Amino acid sequence: MSGDKNDMDAVLAELISLSETMLHQAETGEWENLIETGRSRQQLIDAHLFSEDAVENTAAMQEKLQRFLEMNRTLETLCEQLRDQALEGIARLHRGKRGVAVYTQKLDLD
Repeated sequence: MSGDKNDMDAVLAELISLSETMLHQAETGEWENLIETGRSRQQLIDAHLFSEDAVENTAAMQEKLQRFLEMNRTLETLCEQLRDQALEGIARLHRGKRGVAVYTQKLDLD
């Protein structure tokens, strides 16, 4: 086995840290930073979590993996909620624009 428990501890700690950063970025609407942080996190996941060493260390790392997965679910839920709010805001804006157009047209006819 080329990696050891300390290596995996460091990887999981970094994944949790990146996830916490992403949650903060999502909450504050820092979308470009969120995308970049997400790319870094995905590279770390691809490089370490699906390796043979990771599979061997999974039992010992279960608590940290569970925390990471919970944070990931929270992040996905938050992003979905914020996306839905943004879409609703856009829809309200379009409805308002249509209302103004109808009102303006009515004024022109009078």
